[in-house]
Amino acid sequence: MKQRRHTPEQIIAKLREADALLASGATIGQVCQRLEVAEATFHRWRRQYGSMKANEAKRLKELEQENARLKKLVAEHNLDLVLLDVEMPGISGPAVAKTLRERGVTIPIIAFAANEDQATREECLAAGCSDVLVKPLGKADLIDAVARYLAIEEPITSKYAGNGVVSSPVYIEWGHPSR
Repeated sequence: MKQRRHTPEQIIAKLREADALLASGATIGQVCQRLEVAEATFHRWRRQYGSMKANEAKRLKELEQENARLKKLVAEHNLDLVLLDVEMPGISGPAVAKTLRERGVTIPIIAFAANEDQATREECLAAGCSDVLVKPLGKADLIDAVARYLAIEEPITSKYAGNGVVSSPVYIEWGHPSR
């Protein structure tokens, strides 16, 4: 059989076709021949995409592309620190941290959690996070954590401290002291 790449949407469609063929009495071998895929490929698809709908597969593809883009960003840029949420749509913060660590990323990773759950904290730390901070987070606490992990010795909280809290994604452009 010739090799070709199938999109997740095409795989889902082929699996639905396979379901119909199997329901009509076809064997796995006949189904694979009709779909023009090897049995091993069919079984791998069934494990990976079996219960997904086409829109879920499309979302998975988008998340995989976003994940690849973020990995490339980390690899190509000289980043000093990663801030991530524990519960992001489609992927968990600990999963991102684990992937970054497996790829050799050694910079600090600070995760943000919605509550002070010890199990969540342990999961994040085991995945490679340097610290877990609980939201909502005061500006001074965020700045102190960033300064601590970037080894900035100058006390900076008084310059940035305010009454607000950080409860949604924030981007802080911060020059490294050695630059």
